[in-house]
Amino acid sequence: MSGRRHALDGLYANRPIFVISTGTSLRDFDFARLNGRITIGINRIVEHYYPSIVYFVDVNAHRKHAAALDGYNGMIIAGAGAAPRNTHDNVFEIEHNADTFELRGNTELSTFVGRSFADGLYGGGGGCTALHTAILLGGDPIYLLGYDFYEENGRYFDEHDPASNSTEVYPLHMQGLEHLSRQPWMPHIFNCNLRSRLTCFPYRNLDEALERTAPPPAGPAPFLSRKTDQFSYFAQQLRNGDWHGRRVLDFGGNLGNILRDPSSTIEPSNYWCLDVVPEAVEAGRARWPEAHWHFYDRYCFYFNPSGKRHVAIPDLGTRFDYIIAYSVFTNTSRGDMVDLVGQLTAMLAPGGALAFSFIDPNHNAWPGRFHGNNFRWRLERERGEVSSPRAKEILARAASGRWLILVNGDDLYVDTDEVRDYPPETQKTHHVFYTTELMRELFPGAEIRMPVNAEMQHCCVIRKA
Repeated sequence: MSGRRHALDGLYANRPIFVISTGTSLRDFDFARLNGRITIGINRIVEHYYPSIVYFVDVNAHRKHAAALDGYNGMIIAGAGAAPRNTHDNVFEIEHNADTFELRGNTELSTFVGRSFADGLYGGGGGCTALHTAILLGGDPIYLLGYDFYEENGRYFDEHDPASNSTEVYPLHMQGLEHLSRQPWMPHIFNCNLRSRLTCFPYRNLDEALERTAPPPAGPAPFLSRKTDQFSYFAQQLRNGDWHGRRVLDFGGNLGNILRDPSSTIEPSNYWCLDVVPEAVEAGRARWPEAHWHFYDRYCFYFNPSGKRHVAIPDLGTRFDYIIAYSVFTNTSRGDMVDLVGQLTAMLAPGGALAFSFIDPNHNAWPGRFHGNNFRWRLERERGEVSSPRAKEILARAASGRWLILVNGDDLYVDTDEVRDYPPETQKTHHVFYTTELMRELFPGAEIRMPVNAEMQHCCVIRKA
């Protein structure tokens, strides 16, 4: 260490910091869950969430994301020439000393890790230098989100590319992070992605990390989906990618992200969305005013805990060629699913089709990447482990079930809808699973189709003559 000091050194000493990278594990992540925490968002994160600190390493990033930065008033930390000096006052540019930083055209990394911003930032790429930034700010503990180091239908959480599924990306950047982890003076650093290839930092479940840090804002933040590849999923399941002229009801469509899918052929004027989250409905209406938006005030665990139970689907004044429901019945009881599927089927036009996803607990969605079935994957993701006596008990009970409800990662209901009441403030997660055999019994005339797009969800397709 040079002995020099910088104004940012220790700014957030001994306070938790969340560093948000851009891996695909953040698809569908509700960034509002981080509100009230100190956050560092790398590059494109600013397009989806305003973190406490925007971090840029690429000199072109601030121009690429200029529109999103127009409404941002937080701090920006960036490499030399990478910050928008003319538009933000709270900007710090950190020199990348030749001894401490290599990004392009090199096959080796320096081993020197500075202990002050005055020494420059260590590592290659945004992930490593952003983590070094959090360390120099004094963060302890530090939580890493989106640090995946693999592709899954794309490299970034807000893009979809079925051709991009490499299991090894950014090897030099990962080497730098591993070197950081070996420094004896490192604070506590945790990786919040259980599947990440970056294993030098211990895993911590994000729910636990949030509980350990500053309390969340009063009341749960509304769920606004980030997933944008639903059209590709249903086009394959329905074996038709041309939906021009077809009336489409997106049941549980949130803010209508299916319209953002690059492959979508849905005309907004032929699109109806029915959802239990009023904020999502209003956000969708603001973006696509020519579409048809309806709030459905029906009870839904976590998403609408104050809604009314067993409310009929409203008459929307038309019949639909396609009705789709992605990851809706993965959160409802079996009784509600059967009831709602009956109502939706009655809303189809002649020759129309209803397609909805479900999760088979016994299916292994990623045999080359995860050794276990869908239920085990979910349980491990919820709990952070499956080796404790409690986790083993849950797995054993689940093995014989035809449908399962896992609540808050700890309460398992097997072959029953008799779930106890949970106060709204305790409602975190509610995952429902059905075997394909049971789905064939419940809907004998339906097609049960395998998952596509490397996803875990099967699809049930019901066609109307």
